[in-house]
Amino acid sequence: MQLESKDIDFGEGNIRLYRAGEAGPPVVLLHGGGLDAALISWRHTIPALVKDYSVFAFDWPKQGHSHGWTRVMDTKALVDILGNVLDHLGLKRVTLIGLSMGSAAAIGYTLERPERVESLVLTSAGGLQKKVPYHFLAWLMLKFPGARKAGMGGTKEKLRRRLEKGLFKSEVSDIEQVTEDVWQEMQRRDSAFSDFQIAELGLASVKVNFMPRLHEITQPTLIIHGKEDSVVPIQIAQEAASRLPNAEICEMENTGHWPNRETPEMFNSKLLSFLGHNRKANV
Repeated sequence: MQLESKDIDFGEGNIRLYRAGEAGPPVVLLHGGGLDAALISWRHTIPALVKDYSVFAFDWPKQGHSHGWTRVMDTKALVDILGNVLDHLGLKRVTLIGLSMGSAAAIGYTLERPERVESLVLTSAGGLQKKVPYHFLAWLMLKFPGARKAGMGGTKEKLRRRLEKGLFKSEVSDIEQVTEDVWQEMQRRDSAFSDFQIAELGLASVKVNFMPRLHEITQPTLIIHGKEDSVVPIQIAQEAASRLPNAEICEMENTGHWPNRETPEMFNSKLLSFLGHNRKANV
């Protein structure tokens, strides 16, 4: 697989863009918050898509190799950045595939510019909760001066244990690779959290909750969610599926918050089936 990368200068900062595949409809991959980046989340997804799709992925500002940004990257900023990237690439209509924070941005963009979105894949979707688990404790922790440094110390072995305890619920075949990927991201960053996680967590609730507006989204939508997700409970995904007019849900057994890295073969199978069905429907 040939993977091209380049930096796009947007004045405020750069965006590291990755592209693979030249045949088929465009799909745009949107990674999550925290210690994540495009080639961490989508390491196994990009190779599965390149045969039949034009694949685009990029690092969100202040994550991966997208540097120089000073604006707070809350949901509104992420939606703006996504639109700017699509404009730069000249992509008029795309499928958006998001993970967690990336799903929140995908939902926000679809509500703002529905004519430019062909279909949606929402994985462990953010932006749909009134509160996060242990909400007050999470808010309180993020308000401490040292919160942005939390989770940045220790060894690779400690990092591996945190990943296995917090994000995964089954044995991950390439756990050493996942750990190394996240470790390298940690070396580039001065915070274990993204702006999205800090900015959107209010004292009493999450500041942006798209759940009441999901009925406005008519595009075919696939929701992929781990049944043992401790970050976004499965009930959130189930409610979202009931509100979306044209949605199907895949509940993955014994899977946590990061199914595209925990069980990539199953994730890719569900993703390709959904994309292929919609592609045939549009012929």
